[in-house]
Amino acid sequence: MEMTNQELEVLKGVLGLWETSDLRDSEIPATNENIAAIARHALVHLRTHETIDALDIATIVGKLKVAGHLLIDKEAASRDAAASIPHQHDPQLRWLNSLEDINEAGADKLRRFTGDPAMSHLTKDQTGKTLAARYRERFDYIVKHKVKRPVVAAPIVSPERAKADRAIAEGLEKINGKINAIRPRDFRSIVSGGRGQMQQFDDCVTKLKRLRDFYLANISSITSGNGTPVSTKQKMEYIEEQIDAEFNKRTSTSIR
Repeated sequence: MEMTNQELEVLKGVLGLWETSDLRDSEIPATNENIAAIARHALVHLRTHETIDALDIATIVGKLKVAGHLLIDKEAASRDAAASIPHQHDPQLRWLNSLEDINEAGADKLRRFTGDPAMSHLTKDQTGKTLAARYRERFDYIVKHKVKRPVVAAPIVSPERAKADRAIAEGLEKINGKINAIRPRDFRSIVSGGRGQMQQFDDCVTKLKRLRDFYLANISSITSGNGTPVSTKQKMEYIEEQIDAEFNKRTSTSIR
């Protein structure tokens, strides 16, 4: 839909007014696709009614949003509200930034900010407000604007990294299963009674865990006998073999 230069100037002006007004829907990001969709419908309105203002734009945006014709950012409103949270630099309210923080705090903690000590004049800051007053302003703002804790995006993991992580997890499960299955009765002691068995058992388990951790910390340096690279699964199999060898050495040398 072509528009004249005059129509273009009118729409640019009214869209600018809408974007900077309280009518602006913070869930609608100013992407090229969204602006183009709003502009098309705004042009129809302008040609139909020969006038248009910021309220008309807000009405158009509302209809397009309900119809699913605009990209929506559900977290945008919460992020915008978080940027203007009251008493941002108050060290005593550093913990209070979202609805999740309120829910996790518990009644006892929240009461510490509403009781008589928090209302004392000794808790006033440079604004002249007590801790209780500052807390209440911050609390009410978070609830009113539904400020949520930012969602931390999961790191992007390559298929190769994911495969290696699975191999390590599966290998560790086997190794830990073997270590956890060791019992004092697996050893024969030169000392009569149970004390010698327990000592050998403790020493062996400690050694195997240290050996496991050492190889894991240096897993990148594990290669084949001729120095060529090997897969992560093969590296975990090698570590398992070393664990088995150490266990067999300790049990076979026990006096029977």
